[in-house]
Amino acid sequence: MRRTAAFGWISVLMAFGPAQAVRPDVRALLAHTYTVGDSITAGWMHGTWMDRFSACAYPALIARQAGLQPFTEFTMPRVSFPGWPGYSGLRTWVPYPVWVQYPGMGALVNPDVPPPLHNLAIPGMAVQNLLQGEDPSFPPSVWVLRGAGSVTDQLQRAPARLVTVWVGTNDAGLPLALGSVVPGLTPTPVEVYERSLRAFMSRVYRPEAQFILMTVPDPTWTPRCHLIPPYVRDPHTGQPVRDARGQPVPLIGPDGRPLDPSTCVMEQAIPYLQAGYGIPAAYGGNGQGLPHFTILDPDEQAFINAHVRGYNEAIRRIAAEHPENVFVFDLYALYDRIRTQGYLIGGIRIDFSYPLGGFYGHDPYHPSPIGHAVIAEELIRFLHERLGLDLPSLDLRRFLSGQECPYPGVPSQGPQGPTPMMDRWPGLARRQGGAYHEGPSGREAGRRER
Repeated sequence: MRRTAAFGWISVLMAFGPAQAVRPDVRALLAHTYTVGDSITAGWMHGTWMDRFSACAYPALIARQAGLQPFTEFTMPRVSFPGWPGYSGLRTWVPYPVWVQYPGMGALVNPDVPPPLHNLAIPGMAVQNLLQGEDPSFPPSVWVLRGAGSVTDQLQRAPARLVTVWVGTNDAGLPLALGSVVPGLTPTPVEVYERSLRAFMSRVYRPEAQFILMTVPDPTWTPRCHLIPPYVRDPHTGQPVRDARGQPVPLIGPDGRPLDPSTCVMEQAIPYLQAGYGIPAAYGGNGQGLPHFTILDPDEQAFINAHVRGYNEAIRRIAAEHPENVFVFDLYALYDRIRTQGYLIGGIRIDFSYPLGGFYGHDPYHPSPIGHAVIAEELIRFLHERLGLDLPSLDLRRFLSGQECPYPGVPSQGPQGPTPMMDRWPGLARRQGGAYHEGPSGREAGRRER
């Protein structure tokens, strides 16, 4: 069994590569490319950081199209099976999602690769972390930075010819983990975001290199914000329970009133719903409202979106100062298009619906290999249009069919239930400053009271 799994993983690596020859100058440029970002850019998928997934992240996919092999020619941390932490799988989603987590943890297997790595993305990265050194208490920080200073320090020394930067998802999205917006703290204030990104660019900018700054998508678009409809669900079918008028019965909010239909009911709500909170007594619940930290109301979602728009305006202002070699890749627009219109692969629609939409995997916050392949393909087109780089297109159908980057299967054993917050939000404990609440089953990451 173990030999078969290992052979299959080696076969996946060998299957990748450009479908056509890549010009030597293009390959040389990609060999001097460095990527900056958070867990998405690092290749965190299905609730974990693991080599078979990080090799399928969009930076590695683009490098492969240039004929560069992940981990050896395009360097990044390599974490062994079952990942850090063990990867997760969705066991059921009726009436609420239940995940199972593979027991145990993988380890870093390439600690001797010298810094700077080509993929400098750190799970949990926020914009202010760009200028900070490694955190000895957080393994991903140590595994990426390797004692050579901050991301900024390392890029200043790196022989970079192309740098991509996607930072801001954690700055905007932390309220989804905490279940709250805290003005002046979460999301990161726009002026703090711009000041930090500007400080980073002022130190790493060089006229002979090309830079791609990627806009930030709205984190409230992710399935994490829409896992649970704001209605009472039938425990057998998962469908909304309807009242005598045929209307869905709304869940009860923290103030005792019915939730607005556009309320974001998050994963934190699952144990409370299972205990009867949020469900009217007439429909089998205890009649008490859901706690504040389990939802984001429409005003909170609008507050997050306003910050995202502010980040993206700041990105465009910074890029406009060097229009000859700093370009903006509009990831916000790409996500919005996939969210509202879908993305066709061989006539099959990919979208953000969970769990079968395709863009997201078992983890409702991080893109699946299909999602990463879509991002990589759109970036390849952008590189051609803006920089004149000719890279072969990805065959997205092979990702859709599972021929590339296959999922290893839902774990047959391991802890079950709502997946621990760290699996969704690596680095959460470092950022939330010890904010906890007492849940129905004990101490859980939670909301700072308003």
